[in-house]
Amino acid sequence: MVASADWKPYSFLSMYGAYEGANFRDPYTWISPDSQNIGKFKIKYDTPIQALSLIGSFLWNRRVNPDQDYRRDTKDYTITATYIPIDTLSVDGSFTYEKIKDSKDILTPVGV
Repeated sequence: MVASADWKPYSFLSMYGAYEGANFRDPYTWISPDSQNIGKFKIKYDTPIQALSLIGSFLWNRRVNPDQDYRRDTKDYTITATYIPIDTLSVDGSFTYEKIKDSKDILTPVGV
């Protein structure tokens, strides 16, 4: 399932949201089925300073494997400032905070 919405209530403010959900059931996952959900939200604000805009975004990703009793939630929060003083120059800066929550640790063999 995929759904998205885009809304611009004012000329200086725009918002975007999306959701993707999938259950993986093909010959490679029959032994251990998997599902994934992804949610995105982004808001852009064009400040009164004409060349400066701010963007805030949120990304959520959940992956579930019921056979292994495993669930991982990842949340990313990002804020970005973009300054375009002239058409040929853009200065960007961003900060991202990520939070990961696993229901259990799954070991991956190394060198096998």
